[in-house]
Amino acid sequence: CIGTCASLLTLVAYQPQSPVHLLRHAPLEPEVGAAGEVLFTAVGHSATVLVIDREDALEIRSNGLPEAGVTPEGMPPYGRNAERFLTALPVLARPEAKTMLVIGFGGGVALENIPPSITDLDVVELEPQVLKANHELSGRRAKDPFDDPRLNVILNDARGALTLTDKRWDIIVSQPSHPWTAGASHLYTLEFAALCKEHLAPGGVFVQWINAGFLDPELFASVGATLLDTYEHLRLYRPISS
Repeated sequence: CIGTCASLLTLVAYQPQSPVHLLRHAPLEPEVGAAGEVLFTAVGHSATVLVIDREDALEIRSNGLPEAGVTPEGMPPYGRNAERFLTALPVLARPEAKTMLVIGFGGGVALENIPPSITDLDVVELEPQVLKANHELSGRRAKDPFDDPRLNVILNDARGALTLTDKRWDIIVSQPSHPWTAGASHLYTLEFAALCKEHLAPGGVFVQWINAGFLDPELFASVGATLLDTYEHLRLYRPISS
């Protein structure tokens, strides 16, 4: 009994700190890890989420991988944010569009400047801690997507969310994590591309984000072939060169 009580007291007294040093490291930065002040850490259902203040950007990481760079308040727009083009390009292609679905909240960058012509905005996000991390940044970022009254967040896997509704959108923007990561790979498949097509209104536009810098030629070609096999017309944009 004494031994058991001592063990329990030890467990109560021992309060291990968050392994921030470990969380900073990723396959892309195996030696030095990510520099900057850690603002948020959480272990979610599908990912470990980390937010780091990099001075020029508030970086959101998922399982060690950089997912988004959010522009801090008082700073000029973060230069490497290609995500802001994801919701602008389809509206240019279909100025009459009124409804939009965005798959993946990320850092909310794609949601910051959606044209006012879009009156109905849905966002599907798999990981609750990603939403919590963005809420934590509300007072630090230049523009808070949660301030948009059009925003309707659906907490679910994108396939499940689409399967559970008959709703169609004028524009669907898919910006999950990388195609070789758990929780996102199934959103780059032929089946998912077809599912999105079924939920497009007549004349609708589907936009697929992909980080070419993290892909080999074979995987990049596979994603392109998947889209070509599903959609009649396909355009490839590279808004920011690396």
